[in-house]
Amino acid sequence: MSKETVRIEMCPHCRGAHAYQLEVERANIIKVLRTHKKGEKPSRVKVCPHFVCPVRNEQYQVSLYLQDTSSDRIRAVSVIGLVEGTE
Repeated sequence: MSKETVRIEMCPHCRGAHAYQLEVERANIIKVLRTHKKGEKPSRVKVCPHFVCPVRNEQYQVSLYLQDTSSDRIRAVSVIGLVEGTE
């Protein structure tokens, strides 16, 4: 699992900016690389995690795009919480 930070520039509840830490679970797929796959570019996968506004304590959902490759597929995304000092 990896951790990634996202910043929501305008919260729908308080209109403030908040930064959250996400936990991204990926399925590592082992396969033989073919010559035409070596230059594979990562694709963007849409995820829609639920966040909580720290000011109003109300939940909201945001669509985000994370990078994904054929050997490193996204399985699950969960919100760990706010990044310290960004409320």
